[in-house]
Amino acid sequence: MKVSVTKQLLPYAQPTDGDAFRVVLGDFVTTEDGTGIVHIAPSFGADDFRTGKQNGIGSLTMVDRQGKFIDTMGEFAGRFVKTEYDTNFNAKTDNSVDMTLS
Repeated sequence: MKVSVTKQLLPYAQPTDGDAFRVVLGDFVTTEDGTGIVHIAPSFGADDFRTGKQNGIGSLTMVDRQGKFIDTMGEFAGRFVKTEYDTNFNAKTDNSVDMTLS
């Protein structure tokens, strides 16, 4: 299998325990329930962790336990990933993180 390397879209943090941003095969991914293409997050889930270890993919945890981006996330640091948890978010005047990224 040929491994593809993709470009990091948000260059804020790099894993210290392996490479990242690669396309690899995973035996738990099929086309029966979708496209057969998924992202993995080795920090979150047994299948993802195993696939990451098998392929030398490092872990990145860019969100804290409160659901906010960590300090290394540049202009997103301290912002909630999901606006419904941010009691100060005003939909009329504020952009959500996903809108800022688009």
